[in-house]
Amino acid sequence: MQAKPAAPTTAAGVVAAAKQAAQPAPQSSPVPTATASSGDSAPAAFDMEAYISQYSGNTRIARLLNIADWFPNLKIDALRLAITELKQGFNTAAYAQACKMAGDALGPLGIFDAKWAEETDRKAQQQIDRLEIDLNGYKTNMVRESIRTCHNDMGDFYVRRGDYTNALKSYIRARDYSSSPKHEMALCFNVIKVSLAMGNYSYLQSFLTKAEAIPPEAGQPEPERRVLNSKLKVSNALHQLFSRNYRLAARALLECQVDIGAAFNEVITPADIALIGGLCALATYDRRDLKQKVIDNGPFKSFLELQPDLREAITRFYMCDYAECLGILDRIKARRTITRTARLARREGEGEGSGGLMRAADAHRDGGRFGSG
Repeated sequence: MQAKPAAPTTAAGVVAAAKQAAQPAPQSSPVPTATASSGDSAPAAFDMEAYISQYSGNTRIARLLNIADWFPNLKIDALRLAITELKQGFNTAAYAQACKMAGDALGPLGIFDAKWAEETDRKAQQQIDRLEIDLNGYKTNMVRESIRTCHNDMGDFYVRRGDYTNALKSYIRARDYSSSPKHEMALCFNVIKVSLAMGNYSYLQSFLTKAEAIPPEAGQPEPERRVLNSKLKVSNALHQLFSRNYRLAARALLECQVDIGAAFNEVITPADIALIGGLCALATYDRRDLKQKVIDNGPFKSFLELQPDLREAITRFYMCDYAECLGILDRIKARRTITRTARLARREGEGEGSGGLMRAADAHRDGGRFGSG
């Protein structure tokens, strides 16, 4: 009697097992394959405003431009939202890019308003000049707390402008005037967020290490401490993704607490935590680890409730139901997850091994950066 082949232990082996376990079924409504010229199609029922409302700051614009770039049937709506929001702020560079992407599709709204851009740049320079005058006055009188605050205000304004290089310089200059662990932690997170926006992972790693070494603030409420620790875990996970240490990225995200809520939504949402953490775990954990660290992980189960299809795929993988696991990934692909995660994850089922899932996580990470595709 022939021995039964061993079950694969990670996502790298799921494809071969699925091919042995199930025969391909005919599709009554095949999903068209995207090409370089046609792009992807997002679901007709997709609520873009609800989706984008989860994010704040420049990440909202980055996501909208990413949607416009990858989903032709949502391009007009995404650019309309992006341009409308951009004209309420100071980021003229992003506004110019959005108008270039729009072409003639939005009518007058999509036509680059040179007069508005020039006036906005002038107002922005006036604001920077005022902050510089304030800063010089504080330095003359050596008002350390006001100097620190002014550097941070300048950094915040440069972020609104989309000028991350000067924002980074301003935040780092505040370091010499920090006088408490709370100040130091705020500095580290300012640099971490700008480093993520720039894709500068060396600064991210450096200031993440500094933040992790800062002692807990005396009397800090436990919920605040959990949120802070979760933000550190997320930052570490994103650095591990860049370094392609997917197992370590999964471990960091699996240690997040649901208390984080919208506290870090200029970088990530709870649904993103579930998606990236779940994909990384599915690709790198064996069945025992999936059971102990994902399926039976109380806090992370709360995140996975936001991604029920992925939760079911992980459960099916643990149960050795590989055909159903891939089928679920197929359905995710058909739904066209907006960050391209599911589209790339499906390549795992086309013979690319666990690398497909990892490119999915990478794409999701990059989707939050301004100008990424």
